[in-house]
Amino acid sequence: MEPRSRKDIERIIKEAGYPSAAADLEEFDALLAEEASVDPSIELPPDQKERKATRERRLKFLGQQLFQKAGKKMRRSR
Repeated sequence: MEPRSRKDIERIIKEAGYPSAAADLEEFDALLAEEASVDPSIELPPDQKERKATRERRLKFLGQQLFQKAGKKMRRSR
């Protein structure tokens, strides 16, 4: 996974429009990197399945927080 450019980071934070957006974006990218490092062909033990589910819920929440305004703008422009 390639790191985001500084310009993209600034754009996402500006569009999110809330004070902790920078920290949330950093956490979102870290969780995405963790998710990408898991081999989907391997059966996970129960504790790792739980961590994966928690990570997916957090990614969904952060994604909604960070990108909800961007999604609304995209829908309006159609």
